[in-house]
Amino acid sequence: MSTTQAPSWLRESDNEDSTPLNQHDIRNKSVIPNNTITLDSDGNVVDPLTKKKYYLYWFMKVISLLLCCLNAATAVIGLGSIHEVDESGKIYVGVYMFFFSILLFVFEAKEFYKMEWLDHFYSRNFGFLYTVLGKAFFVIFIAFLSFGLGDPEFMSFLTGLSLAGYGASIIALYLKYPELFD
Repeated sequence: MSTTQAPSWLRESDNEDSTPLNQHDIRNKSVIPNNTITLDSDGNVVDPLTKKKYYLYWFMKVISLLLCCLNAATAVIGLGSIHEVDESGKIYVGVYMFFFSILLFVFEAKEFYKMEWLDHFYSRNFGFLYTVLGKAFFVIFIAFLSFGLGDPEFMSFLTGLSLAGYGASIIALYLKYPELFD
């Protein structure tokens, strides 16, 4: 049996330039090129992008939760306005709108109180919600359902427009600043 060496990417390098930065190196600032890392008074690394990501993340969660409530209310009002048998298609649209609103609401709200079984359920059955584009296109899909409900006309239009705008803004932000969604 011949002994083979590990591939170059797996071997430890003797070159100082390729070694990762450790806490001691960062505090000494001797290996930081062009002051690309900002440190606070305690010597901890401060990344301004991390703060933006944090605020954007929670802002988008709150907006999504509010839009889910608006969509569910629109669905309930739309279901209540059905009076004739020939409007049975609106029943399906309203029920789906309500169901998808609850689905997205619970997905967004599970960040406030972590439940492992719920996270596992969502990742197995609705894994597309964990990707930026999957969630954005799902929100746009819900918007088109809202447009299709029809009654109440102004509220359906406003809800659909809000959801479509929110989904489009998620896509635009992701395409313009993908580092915000890492």
